[in-house]
Amino acid sequence: MYKIKEILDHIAESNEEAILWDGFDDCIIGFSEKGVVIYEMSLMISTLMENDDMSAEDAIEYLEFNTWNCYVGDYTPIHIRVFDVEAIRKGIEGHGYDMFGF
Repeated sequence: MYKIKEILDHIAESNEEAILWDGFDDCIIGFSEKGVVIYEMSLMISTLMENDDMSAEDAIEYLEFNTWNCYVGDYTPIHIRVFDVEAIRKGIEGHGYDMFGF
């Protein structure tokens, strides 16, 4: 399984212009063929709730204003909502999810 440093190194090697959101490295679930980083939205909400002691509503409002609806160029991150977030969490914790799929 991959550690977050290996994932970030791989992203940097794939696209040195890739844009990352500060504080959300654990929410990265992949990247596109173009080298755009992909974040899982529910994980981002949980991160703010846990780390910044926000309510779900406050976290969503913050993310909508500061990340999800922002465009910062061709490599603006993609934000998606995965139906089975628990599978993602288990993978991030090292229980069988191959981040790069190869």
